[in-house]
Amino acid sequence: MPKSKLRPITNQEARRAATMIDEALGQQSPIPNGFKESTKYDMEIDGKIYPPKAILGIALGLGPSDFSGGEATHRHLKYTAFPVFYKGSYQKASEQSPVRGVLFRPTRNPQQEGVFTRSRKQTENVDTPHLRIQRALTHQLAPIVGSDCIAQELPVSGGQVDLVTMVGNRLTLYEIKTASTAMQCIKEALGQLLSYLYTGGLDIHYTIEALVVVGPVAGDDISRDLLEKLSGQLGIPCRYEQVET
Repeated sequence: MPKSKLRPITNQEARRAATMIDEALGQQSPIPNGFKESTKYDMEIDGKIYPPKAILGIALGLGPSDFSGGEATHRHLKYTAFPVFYKGSYQKASEQSPVRGVLFRPTRNPQQEGVFTRSRKQTENVDTPHLRIQRALTHQLAPIVGSDCIAQELPVSGGQVDLVTMVGNRLTLYEIKTASTAMQCIKEALGQLLSYLYTGGLDIHYTIEALVVVGPVAGDDISRDLLEKLSGQLGIPCRYEQVET
């Protein structure tokens, strides 16, 4: 079965795979389909610990070489009631935070202005260049993806993504900068985008479709060439977009 045929499994399928593992181990046989014990994560099913990749693979009739483990596996286990934990003993695993990732939530009331605090008793509303670009980008994307598929300031592990769109199960992450050149916007945004990509937690449940740097000025050949090279290195499209306000 090719990778494109991977799909989320149900509780019943997970339990059936767990039973097959139990029966094999009870007969002192190897784990079915050629799987091994996990090295980084555990999955708890009805009080017992199992290798997450083996559960998914056995449930779908796959072998270890048919798909990737880790977070690529976890996103197909998210609809079960069984948590995935960082590797450890059963007692320690039950005390750890499950690897559940970050969920997309659309922005119901898009931010129109920010609040600047001058003192404990005095605040005022401000309309910064960043907010103007964020607002304009939201209006630009809403007719394309739908307002229910746009999130502003989406909280992730280690920060907030300026804007995220969701189409199906695929997310595009936008980071807004207000520097005077496209290259400077890219330099300021890349570290944050890479952090969101690798440690933000979104990729446990979703596929990252693209990383987009947004700025107020037009791109140039140098910035486009840099992002083209980065796209090749990451295997994810990276681009720069100008949004005027």
